[in-house]
Amino acid sequence: MTDEFKPFTLPGILHKFTPTLHAFEFARPAGSPELKGTIACIGGLGDNLLGTPVSRALAGNRHLAEAGWNVIEIGLASAGRGWGVGSVATDAENIASLLHHLNTLSPRPTVLIGHSTGSNDLIQLFTRSPSLLNGSETTESLPLPIGLIFLGAVSDREWAAGTIPADAFNAGLEECKKMVAEGKGEEIVQHGKLPLQYMGMTDVLPVKAKRWLSLTAKLSENKEGEDFFSSDASPADEDSVWGELAKQYGGPGRGVHVISAGEDEFYHGKIGRAALVERWKEAWVRGGGRREDWAETVVAGADHCFTGHGERETLVEVMKGWVLGLAADMETEEVRERENVRPIQ
Repeated sequence: MTDEFKPFTLPGILHKFTPTLHAFEFARPAGSPELKGTIACIGGLGDNLLGTPVSRALAGNRHLAEAGWNVIEIGLASAGRGWGVGSVATDAENIASLLHHLNTLSPRPTVLIGHSTGSNDLIQLFTRSPSLLNGSETTESLPLPIGLIFLGAVSDREWAAGTIPADAFNAGLEECKKMVAEGKGEEIVQHGKLPLQYMGMTDVLPVKAKRWLSLTAKLSENKEGEDFFSSDASPADEDSVWGELAKQYGGPGRGVHVISAGEDEFYHGKIGRAALVERWKEAWVRGGGRREDWAETVVAGADHCFTGHGERETLVEVMKGWVLGLAADMETEEVRERENVRPIQ
């Protein structure tokens, strides 16, 4: 059984942290203890604010609330119909702005969850744009999140190539390559030149050539693109993603969790999902990441958005356990550090 949309209202706090960006912080149950950590959710391609599959369910989890954790969801500038004129680089800037805002309010540990293309944003931020977390004249440098969750991370390119007829897919790709080569990458592709109708988009949707190329060209052919999760990626390309993530982000007290849907309709990889994630882990290790800081879970029977009630409950339990485990490890490490710097009697 899947969810059927019904209008709803939610108590919470709306954060306006730039002139154009918002985030919603879900209200915690009455009597919740002092806030100790924040889970920040990032939606996927076409999602609007409150569009991630599990943010409301996580916010309602009693164990997380009792442990002092809250949940917040960001509305990206590329949300909804804006994905075609956005970019993974701008998404990373939006996320960094939210983290700076939260740190200004009250520094505390964070865990980031990127769903679907939101996982692209995590790779972009922590492998290509980590300097966004540095301080400025008005902000302090940020501590790294204690955890990153890649939820339903699939290849947009492989999904598109497996959904759109080959001639239409290739024509759209070549049109965008031509426009970018001519210096027109920031221009909107002429209506009818992209095969959007095969993606369930029958109306006129503005898409820049550079964004379509970012989503549909191989990473080996477009090094600035976001083809991070394809099954036909070379070891060098996987090292540039997961190995670089280990170098820029990995370390004691920080973990990565790849959570896959067992029946993900958007996965069009050429090998089994488990084998692909194993390759990602090995690239993480080659980059210096510790095996004990890597976790992976497959939620059996789940679709891409975890719409089944049972599968969503399983997902929340998996996330809850992992986040609280990270928090416990962090507290243990802090105790050890304090004990190691005791003054000599």
